[in-house]
Amino acid sequence: TGKVLFDYIKKQVLFHGATGKVAFDDNGDRINAEYNIVNVQGQDQQVSVGQYLYSNEMNRMRLKINESRIVWPGRPKSKPEGLEIPKHIKVLTIEEKPFVYTRELEDYETETCNPDEIPCPHFNSSKDDMRMFCCKGYCMDLLRELSKTIDFTYNLTLSPDGQFGSYIIKNNSGGKKEWTGLIGELVNDRADMIVA
Repeated sequence: TGKVLFDYIKKQVLFHGATGKVAFDDNGDRINAEYNIVNVQGQDQQVSVGQYLYSNEMNRMRLKINESRIVWPGRPKSKPEGLEIPKHIKVLTIEEKPFVYTRELEDYETETCNPDEIPCPHFNSSKDDMRMFCCKGYCMDLLRELSKTIDFTYNLTLSPDGQFGSYIIKNNSGGKKEWTGLIGELVNDRADMIVA
């Protein structure tokens, strides 16, 4: 069955794979993974500008960025100046294993998230209710690292409609197309950042 195969794969270790050591944790996430941070420059040109990788010295994942290789929006080579980055931002995410795992708290008055998790409530505006979840995974680790490196705090919530986003004609828009999902929240200034 699929679960037996999944459990078998999680137990495997490849010490000298093409991308280094390959091993998995209990969730099936790769341990000691290395990810390239890519800057899209032009139509099809993708340039590696950094890495998110495991540091043996620090015993944790580490973010390295080479800002001199980044081409910023509008094509300047230097980092834009004069933009004030808020110190506290609203971040949205969505469950997408293995990048984001969610776990619902049955009683959020008495239960708390584990140290490797971030509280991420889900607000349902159509039902006017809130359910508390805890989020973890690669994207949450990356959010923590960005928060430390750039020096900001955040509130994390799950996508209200549980969708990444589509560009569609909505019934109440008079035939005009609008973004839904995470992208819609960002475009309509109801979020500052998406981590997914």
